[in-house]
Amino acid sequence: MEQDRRLFSLILPSDDLPQEKTMYYRIRKGTTRSDGQALLFPAGSTLSFDCYYNVLDYATYRETCDLDLVEYHLSVRGNVTVSLFLSRFTDREETYEDVLLSETTIRAVEATEVRIPLSLSSLEGRGVVYPVITALSDASFLGGYIEAATDPRQRIKIGIAITTFKREPFVKRNVSVLVRDLPAERFGVFVTDNGNTLSPADIPGARLIPNKNLGGSGGFTRGIMEVSASEGYTHILLTDDDITFESEVFRRTAALLSYATDPDNVVVGASMLVLDKPYLQYEFGSHWNGRFVVPRNGGEDERIKLSLLRNADPDRPAEYTAWWFNCFSVSLPERIGLPFPFFIKIDDVEYCYRAAGVRFVLMNGVGVLHEAFGNKYSAVLEYYAKRNELIFNALYPEKGGLLSSMLILCRAVAKALVFQRYFVLDLVYKAFDDFLAGPEAFARVDQEKLHAELRSLGEKYLTREELTAQGYDCDRPAPLPQTNACKLRKVLTLNGYLLPAKCEDYRLADITKEKVYFYYRARHVLQYNPLTEKGFVTTQKRGYLFRAGFRLVGYFFKMLFKYRKVARAYRAALPEIISLNAWRKRLSL
Repeated sequence: MEQDRRLFSLILPSDDLPQEKTMYYRIRKGTTRSDGQALLFPAGSTLSFDCYYNVLDYATYRETCDLDLVEYHLSVRGNVTVSLFLSRFTDREETYEDVLLSETTIRAVEATEVRIPLSLSSLEGRGVVYPVITALSDASFLGGYIEAATDPRQRIKIGIAITTFKREPFVKRNVSVLVRDLPAERFGVFVTDNGNTLSPADIPGARLIPNKNLGGSGGFTRGIMEVSASEGYTHILLTDDDITFESEVFRRTAALLSYATDPDNVVVGASMLVLDKPYLQYEFGSHWNGRFVVPRNGGEDERIKLSLLRNADPDRPAEYTAWWFNCFSVSLPERIGLPFPFFIKIDDVEYCYRAAGVRFVLMNGVGVLHEAFGNKYSAVLEYYAKRNELIFNALYPEKGGLLSSMLILCRAVAKALVFQRYFVLDLVYKAFDDFLAGPEAFARVDQEKLHAELRSLGEKYLTREELTAQGYDCDRPAPLPQTNACKLRKVLTLNGYLLPAKCEDYRLADITKEKVYFYYRARHVLQYNPLTEKGFVTTQKRGYLFRAGFRLVGYFFKMLFKYRKVARAYRAALPEIISLNAWRKRLSL
């Protein structure tokens, strides 16, 4: 059977994703329109593919794969000039150059395929390659792809492992798209159902795995176990149930791995694009600085050429790629064990960091859309984040030890006070207590029971109707940013805690934005989420400032005397915690 040499298909906007045409193509001159099958553009128009989904990060393929000669195949109709360009940074900071690699003019009454060969080894530095089509008469672009000149090094089959918990509409939609668009001989779909609310008829073409609810960690671990035990799979791809995506990103992942020189030591990740702003990149891989995750190339507008070049030539390598899209060899769990049972939060960071020596590959055109994390606040996440960050620092002291952990505590307490979320303080301190109890106590915890307990300690949301009935205006304007002088006063007075509160009934704060000035000298705050149309009301309590300070000193001494012994215990217990036998016991298998 002939092997598939296709690396990369050029794609155009579809109804499956939010429309943002400049992520796919640009009209440098003239106009264009789509007839559903092709892009039509009149004489004098220029169509360029220097866009997120259609540029080729040539250095990534050159460095990761046994690959040199490739060929563009572009289907066009009309009299056109087809050019191939390279863009890369110049020696001057934040400037780039466009280099013409080749150019050909054809006259095609019917659809005609233009072939453009390209040697990756001849391209210097790091950058992107893309075609440009100029219409000399009314013309059409009917599609295109990039093909390797040689057969793949290895056969790749990817098990896509999705974890879900009572989010039936999301998982049904995504499974149907994956089964429809991806060839069964190269992909299989596994759905771990932590909520036990799905039936096989809900996800035809996928394998349903009913599972005990041990959070994302338990769901993804079960997915890893099931794919690893299934015949024929070479790689596992972990992905969230609520992402939105171009199916092409999965095909590109498989194609890259099929040519990879060391496919067992390559982890392919995806950038996260913000769902309601599909051009905004939230993260392009990340690293951990001992206190929090630092997104790489976060906040970049991917409609801009400079952003594409920063992705192709990042300042530093990624230390981890998140589990909204993370593809690795089935041999990896055999070598490093299964994920740590964190329930949620930091599990992907820890697993990637444990996989020392692998190459994390991210590139333009391999990204998924996900709702911004700030859009849904839950105090319960504060507990998991802090407890798990402490465990991570204990396991890997080179990334952050006692000092970093104390800074985590200070930052968490200060944030709870500033945002008047006093209920978070108990969750943060519980996280530290549970960490200091050590790995044996951690292993004995009933995760489902703990999660229910934590939810009872968090915020109590009210609907828009309930808030309105209590006299709150959910459409009231939020405060505006302050001047620098006000910001300085804010710092010196602990965000207004040392000053009398302003005489106002209440202030509205958009909880999805978390701006400190929303809370400055505010007595009452309606913390409202305009997306879910739910919120809760908080009141400034000055006594908590001093009580939290005294309590903080106490925890400093606890950490000082107990931290190092507890950290050593976690490191000693790690092999057993992540073992297959331990996970089988947790999952009652």
